[in-house]
Amino acid sequence: MAWWSAAQPGWRETSDWPFVQEDADGRDWGSLADGGKDGLFLTLVSLGWWVLAREPSQDSKVDKAIQDVTWVINQVVSYLAVPAHSSTMVDSSISPSTSSRGKRSSTKGGSSSGRARRNRSK
Repeated sequence: MAWWSAAQPGWRETSDWPFVQEDADGRDWGSLADGGKDGLFLTLVSLGWWVLAREPSQDSKVDKAIQDVTWVINQVVSYLAVPAHSSTMVDSSISPSTSSRGKRSSTKGGSSSGRARRNRSK
């Protein structure tokens, strides 16, 4: 469980398995909440491989890992649901007309906005 222990935030007690599932309200989940290469996606992929490759003698350990990952996912979802904790804030000074990111090329109707095309089709 070294890979899962290493992914935990510093405040979470990981000296004994299964890890303690204490109240985590408002606590920072670090890279698990940020996503990316060290986030929950990789954890789920690794857990899936473990489930497929496990020996019957590992069932209890795998079940506890599934329970812990499920608990962490629920905690991270709760943490990210509070806007003050969200790491992806929207910059209101950037509008579609001032940002070159994601611009679409002009279409037959002359509109460069996908939103304009969707609104016309309603």
